[in-house]
Formats: sequence, C-alpha cells, structure tokens
Amino acid sequence: MFTPTDTTTVLDYKAFYQKLETDQIQTFHATGFDVDGLLIGGRSYRTGIPNRDTPLVNEVRRHVKGTVIFESSTGNPLLGTLLTLLPFVLTAILFFLIFRSSQLRPPPR
Repeated sequence: MFTPTDTTTVLDYKAFYQKLETDQIQTFHATGFDVDGLLIGGRSYRTGIPNRDTPLVNEVRRHVKGTVIFESSTGNPLLGTLLTLLPFVLTAILFFLIFRSSQLRPPPR
C-alpha cells in the first residue's frame, strides 16, 4: 500500500480528473474510494473518488500510462451491513412501542 510523504500532492477530484484527461497520471491505485499513485514526473498524489462507475473506470484505463489497480475497501462487511439495516430496525422498534402503548391505554368513553 502507498504511504503518503510530505512530497505527496493532495488533489481534489476536479484537479485529479483534469490531470487524468491530460494524460498526467502515471499510476493509479484505488482502494474503495481512496486513490493514490504517481503523476508523470514521479511525484506522488492522493485523492478521493465519489464513485466507481463504468465511465470513470474506462477513463482511468484509457488515460493512465502505467499500472491501474482497483481494490475493494478493507472495511468490515458486517459493520456495513449492520449500519445499512439500522434504520429499518429502529423503525420496527418505534412501531412496536407505539402499538404497545396504544394497547395499554383503556379505550375512551
């Protein structure tokens, strides 16, 4: 994995994409949405990509002169799944509590 140094250029996505379109990217290594590599001339760079859609992948493969690597994020898949399900679980608990409280009150006369 790439280790940033004080000579690493941090690019916002727009600057990165401009360099990509003008063939200034030598290598490209994406892990999840984090990207690092080398610019033409040997200077290292780091950026983030908003998504990994097909047009971006095609542009990277077309314009990058050297190595292109796309890897999955090394995050915890169980944690990601739990965070995805959390709103549904909280909604179900809320409905249960509302239903239960309505059953405990005596009907109005």
